[in-house]
Amino acid sequence: MLLKEKNTTFAAVSIYYSTFKNMEIREYRQLILDELLARKNAKGEPVIDEKTAKDLLNELTDEELEEGMLFNEPEDVADIIIQSK
Repeated sequence: MLLKEKNTTFAAVSIYYSTFKNMEIREYRQLILDELLARKNAKGEPVIDEKTAKDLLNELTDEELEEGMLFNEPEDVADIIIQSK
């Protein structure tokens, strides 16, 4: 059973890796921006405005995003950006 669980985990990681590996940085940036702009507070108001979201996202270099996209979904990066705000 343990071997089967490991294979399942490996398959899931492989699919995730290949999804973002073939994505261009600009597409990944756009997914992060979309996620940032979709975030709402308890009152239903945006957590971050578009200009601030773009400014904070642009602080990350293409190289940093490329390195991180192998391990972080756009939602994870958006979480980090929101927390750093």
